[in-house]
Amino acid sequence: MMGLFTPIFGLILSLVVYLIAAWFYRRTSWIVAHPLLVSSGIIIVLLQQTGVSYEVYYSGAQVWNWLVGPATVALAVPLYRQRQSLFSHWQAVVCGAISGTVAGMLAVWILGGLIGLPDEVTLSMLPKSVTIPIAVGISAVIGGIPPLTVCAGIITGIFGAMVGPVVLKLFRVRHDVSQGIALGTTAHGAGVQQALQANQTQGAMAGLSVGLVGFIAAIIAPILVKLLF
Repeated sequence: MMGLFTPIFGLILSLVVYLIAAWFYRRTSWIVAHPLLVSSGIIIVLLQQTGVSYEVYYSGAQVWNWLVGPATVALAVPLYRQRQSLFSHWQAVVCGAISGTVAGMLAVWILGGLIGLPDEVTLSMLPKSVTIPIAVGISAVIGGIPPLTVCAGIITGIFGAMVGPVVLKLFRVRHDVSQGIALGTTAHGAGVQQALQANQTQGAMAGLSVGLVGFIAAIIAPILVKLLF
C-alpha cells in the first residue's frame, strides 16, 4: 500500500484536492468553504487516514511550494499594467502598509497580554501578517519560535482571505486600491490570491503591499520588541 505513495502522490493530491475545493467554493460561495481551508483540511485527514507521512507527501508537493517564487515574481505583470494607478495612489499604498503592519503587531501584543501568553509565543505571532519567508527571519531575530510563526502565518493568511472581503463589504470599502492594500497587508499571499480573483488592480495593490509589509516589518519589529517587552 505504502509503495503506491511515491513523490508524485503529493503533487497530484494537492492539485486534485485544490481543484475540487475551488469548484465547491465557486458553487457555494460559503466563507467557510474557502479553497485553502477546505483543501488543507482534506489533505490532513487523508494523510492521517492513510498513514502517509508528511515527508512522503511533501517530497512531491514541494513543487507547488517552489512555484511560489515564480508566482510572486509574476505579480510584477499586473503591477506594471496598473502602474498608473500605483503612481496616483502611492501615498495610500505606503500609509496603508505602514499602519496595517504596526496595527497588526500591536494587536498581537495587546491580545497576548490580555490572555497571558508567554513572551516567546507572542513574539512568534508578532509577524503573522508578513509573508512567511520574511516572517520566519523576523521571528528568529526577535526571539520567537519560527515553526510557530509559520503556523500563525498560514492561519492568518487563510482567515484573512476568508473574512477580508466580508469585512470590506461590511464597512463599505469599495475602492479597488483600498481593498487590495487591505488584503495584501493583512493576509499576505492568500490575500493576493483573493484580490486577483476580483480584478488586476486589487491584485497588483495587494502584491505590492505584501512586499512593503515585509520590508517595513523587518525594520519596525525589533524596535517594537525593545519598546514593548
